[in-house]
Amino acid sequence: MRGALEACRKYNTIALPAISCGIFGFSHDLAARITIRQIQNFMATDSAVSRVDIVVTKKDVISEFHSALVTAFGTEKVLSLIQTSASAAADSGYKWDFCKLLYF
Repeated sequence: MRGALEACRKYNTIALPAISCGIFGFSHDLAARITIRQIQNFMATDSAVSRVDIVVTKKDVISEFHSALVTAFGTEKVLSLIQTSASAAADSGYKWDFCKLLYF
């Protein structure tokens, strides 16, 4: 995760997949918490990145990222993020049932 973020340092916005949430059985909860923490640490550094989108395509993983985001940012901030995500997903043609984009 850290390497992917570092490689994108010069861009304004980046999108990353929900890393380690695939077929190998890594804990989705742990993957979500690590991802959120790594992004928080990265965003605290001096980089051009102003927004990171986490692309989550599995319904069972969405709840884990939601919980990690609530823990990191609080319920009100996460509700705002999700509303923005729903709008962006609809505008881009994504089906909300299958893909949520979570913005920092």
